[in-house]
Amino acid sequence: MMWSYAALSKAAKTVGGPAGLVFTLVGGGIAIGAAGVLAIQKMAANGTYHEITDGRDDDDNTESSKAD
Repeated sequence: MMWSYAALSKAAKTVGGPAGLVFTLVGGGIAIGAAGVLAIQKMAANGTYHEITDGRDDDDNTESSKAD
């Protein structure tokens, strides 16, 4: 995703300049990461495990099951 200079400039001005924009973006990333860690820890404590996949089952890989 490309941002235009005008959009970045406006966002930076809103949060106090370029440094403020960087701190806001980094802080948001840290908050999202921390929330993810807490969610995983909560699932582990409750014994609820869900596999995150892209919808394919790696155990049934058709390439590896073909005879040479």
